[in-house]
Amino acid sequence: MRIKLYIYSNNSRFFYKINNSLNELRIPFYVLNYGVKLRNIKGIILTTQKEFDGISSENLKNRFLIYQDTQDFEEYIMHVLAAHKFNFKKRYLELIFSIDPGKNNSGIAIFLDEYFLISKILHNQTEFVDYIGKFISYFNSDKLKPIIIKIFFGIGVPSLVESLLEVLSRKFKEFMPIFYLVDERNTSKMKYDKHIFKISKHEISAIWIATRGIKAIKSMNILNSNEEDSQSEFPKKLNSEIKFDINLAKNVYFGNSSISEALNFKQ
Repeated sequence: MRIKLYIYSNNSRFFYKINNSLNELRIPFYVLNYGVKLRNIKGIILTTQKEFDGISSENLKNRFLIYQDTQDFEEYIMHVLAAHKFNFKKRYLELIFSIDPGKNNSGIAIFLDEYFLISKILHNQTEFVDYIGKFISYFNSDKLKPIIIKIFFGIGVPSLVESLLEVLSRKFKEFMPIFYLVDERNTSKMKYDKHIFKISKHEISAIWIATRGIKAIKSMNILNSNEEDSQSEFPKKLNSEIKFDINLAKNVYFGNSSISEALNFKQ
């Protein structure tokens, strides 16, 4: 169930930016009249730090997602998106990047605790490094308990995968990401309704590669195991050619369930 979003702000610059960003992401929202006493809000209230400091209602203070003036606005929006899609969490345990490599266009899908967050088309190594780096910085906030980072690669274009593995493993070495190579046979034959998913075939493939990867990991019984020694097998190879299932894909894409939950429902 999606969480309702409310904007409560008299800051025109913040209101303009949040309004545009939510519309671009096709996220519905409500506008609360600024200055009106807040009560019985069942959702998340978006506001600035200065305006939050002036709110007296203690009962609602845990319902706010606050924008700091020094914060990267895209970072804030990604936390808003995550809160809207799968509830309001202070910390996430696992960040997954799933990549469908292509010669000209590559799809990447991002998951938090196996819930689909967002996807994008990327074109070169620089874009991959920048995009992955941004999301690591956005969600790896607890330095004492760093987030687990997993990167899945479909193996359709071996030369590109090899190049990306070399670049990403070197660039993000300090974060100790776990790399996986995932069988992506027959993903090009997937049939889906573009009007339902509203994203490209490369992005759908990236989501399905993550689904195959998690399916393989679950069957190997290492999903919740200690993976500190994961770099001894670099990268791990996963074989899980499960046929594309439109209902399973929709459950994951719309955030109705995590990948593991969707797979369990299917079973």
